[in-house]
Amino acid sequence: MNPANFRLAFGLLCIAALFAVASGALLEVARARRAASDGSVAEEASTLVSRNQFRLRMLSAVVWMIVLGSLAYATLRLWPAPGDAVTARRFVAVVSGAVLLIFIGLFLLAYDMWLMGRRRRLQEKQFERQLNDLAQSEIERLETERLAAQRPDASSAAPRSTSLPRDSSSS
Repeated sequence: MNPANFRLAFGLLCIAALFAVASGALLEVARARRAASDGSVAEEASTLVSRNQFRLRMLSAVVWMIVLGSLAYATLRLWPAPGDAVTARRFVAVVSGAVLLIFIGLFLLAYDMWLMGRRRRLQEKQFERQLNDLAQSEIERLETERLAAQRPDASSAAPRSTSLPRDSSSS
């Protein structure tokens, strides 16, 4: 197969991935707007992605779009012809910049995953605490109902005499 076809396939794959990242970013923006319009502070505490993490994700999306666009541009437009030193230098500069941005994008991805895990663990602890509080309040409610059910039975029963029955023959 012709190497130009491989370059074309790689460039088109980079462009397709660029559109995928862009559409993912747009969906994330739509989700954030929907969450912002539904509620303010209470909604912020219950969502899994904070505002700062949303900004981090948008920065990461921009970095990945630049990487993918640069690689597509380098392979489709800047591929050097044999002996063309000027185009080869431009190609190497663009690819080197893209590789550097890949490392930055991977760092942003790892940091985002760490933040997400941390936030999830905090929400799990909060959920467990709320579940324990709910269970404790349910136990207390059942105890008060049980005690309330026992008290009316004791008060409605006929009073028992503690004295001994009188013997009528002795008087």
